[in-house]
Amino acid sequence: MSSHRAFTLIELLVVIAVLALLIGILIPGLSKSNRLAKGTVSLNNLRSLNQLCFSYSQENKEQLFNPFEPTPTWRSVWVPGSNKTMQWIFSDGNRSTEMFAAHWASLMMHWNDSSAAGLTSAVQFAPLDKSVLIRFKNFMNTYKDLERYIWDGSYFMSPTMWFRSSRYDTASLVPAVQSLVRRNTFAEITFPHAKAMIFERFDFSKVTRPSAVGSLPLSPTFCATTAQPQVVFSDNSAGPVKIEDLVLLSASDTPKTKEQFTPSGLWDITQATLTKYDMGKDELENGANDSNMYPAWFWATRFGIKGRDINR
Repeated sequence: MSSHRAFTLIELLVVIAVLALLIGILIPGLSKSNRLAKGTVSLNNLRSLNQLCFSYSQENKEQLFNPFEPTPTWRSVWVPGSNKTMQWIFSDGNRSTEMFAAHWASLMMHWNDSSAAGLTSAVQFAPLDKSVLIRFKNFMNTYKDLERYIWDGSYFMSPTMWFRSSRYDTASLVPAVQSLVRRNTFAEITFPHAKAMIFERFDFSKVTRPSAVGSLPLSPTFCATTAQPQVVFSDNSAGPVKIEDLVLLSASDTPKTKEQFTPSGLWDITQATLTKYDMGKDELENGANDSNMYPAWFWATRFGIKGRDINR
């Protein structure tokens, strides 16, 4: 007769401990790999969106994406699928139409492909942008006729694309009166290889960020000193940009360099404005709720479309 030896309690505990150790080693690596893979998807989204901007330009006299109606006040946007029955008005005090920067991609989807598949295209959303993904899912459940609406996405377009470059001539941002809105063109961009067009609203590669109350389990906002958001430039080159490098340039001893790389003002969109567009709980850093307030990198490039965002 054969006999079978059972595991002792100590042996079982050792096996469990070894398995737990292996899981503890493997899971962080898998999580990092997953984040990197989703970061690659996000970078591809940026390139695809920029290509759509080029296509739009070719059909609209080389103009940069600007859907605002010049009459009466350069602040209204008609949703194409509504046959001019649905109008969105972006008018937020001194910031004027700036919040269109968060909604432009959905309008571009209307222009490119107004089918259900086109309007819900994943290209508008970073895979790791949970708050905007949840919001869009709820939006779809509430409004079945998406062709009548626009919504915010994961990628901001620089407002410099539709404002006169003179708005950004100084380190203090000029209030965005409607008369400063204009139809800029690609040809007017002085440094295509260094002018940011579209960028991630958060640095999704990071899972924590510093704050006044200590480290928080949140991704840094695009303009945070610790951030490295992915950006696509007007020549369609794309990649991550270290904000700390821009901070150093803005502190240069060379007056011209310091001027070129000091944005016009801070990214201080008010909490009330963010809430107006259902973005008040997205944890964007604007100086509210124990968050920091940073210079408006990419958002308010010095000299607008005639300026440059990186040193190359």
